[in-house]
Amino acid sequence: MIGTPVRCYFAHPISDYGGTPRQRVAIQILEAAGYNVVNPDTPVHHEYYLVQGMPYFIKLIKTCDVLAFLRFPTGELGAGVAHEISAAIALSKPVLDIGLDVTALRVIGPSIPGPVLSVEDTRRMLGKLGVAQYAKYVK
Repeated sequence: MIGTPVRCYFAHPISDYGGTPRQRVAIQILEAAGYNVVNPDTPVHHEYYLVQGMPYFIKLIKTCDVLAFLRFPTGELGAGVAHEISAAIALSKPVLDIGLDVTALRVIGPSIPGPVLSVEDTRRMLGKLGVAQYAKYVK
């Protein structure tokens, strides 16, 4: 009997939305590890996010078995990704750090690994990365 695929919510900075190389490699790593990836970077999820905000992404996390996350290329966690990690930890779901090198999955402990940016610092980071147009989605 074939088991149900393990659903993995993929938390990542909005600067990696749109199929960036980092996003594609991270998804390949997750799929190679056997995960059915739930990627919030789809038009349908974006539409629900515009109406419901971050609570919509938390609902998605609740439907998953594990959460994997990607940091900004500088190593920090954006406010949204940190919030998603916090939700997964509160739900007692395993959390995997994809790593700065985007080559391996590492299980993290029961707390959010830093450094974590504030909402304002996350918006500034998006500007530095050349995707300031996404700052309006950081709440």
